[in-house]
Amino acid sequence: MEEKVFKPAIFRAAPITVSLVVMCTAGLALIYYYLKAKSESLVVSNNRVTYNFGLISKDQTDIKLDRISQVRVDQSIFQRMMNTGNVLVYVSGDRADMVARGFVDPNGIKKLIDDQLYSD
Repeated sequence: MEEKVFKPAIFRAAPITVSLVVMCTAGLALIYYYLKAKSESLVVSNNRVTYNFGLISKDQTDIKLDRISQVRVDQSIFQRMMNTGNVLVYVSGDRADMVARGFVDPNGIKKLIDDQLYSD
């Protein structure tokens, strides 16, 4: 007789364990992204753009509007579908001085900064 090898299906062998592992992993990912979203903010005012980030230790990047030379929006295809993206602010040179990642309506943020820049 020919030898046959049988292997158990993971979910059928331990449905509760597999379900708990999947739910815990999804829960931890949601908590991570929630805390990440709560720890970042981008503030556009009359004379400056401020990007605050960090959960335990805070970091702040502050750029005066009159020093900004260019504002750019980077979006992947998935980000375009979700209306999110990265806002890049340039002061001088070809490297962004401020990179705000994953913000909702990045084109609206760019327009707001441009309106503040060219409102005179």
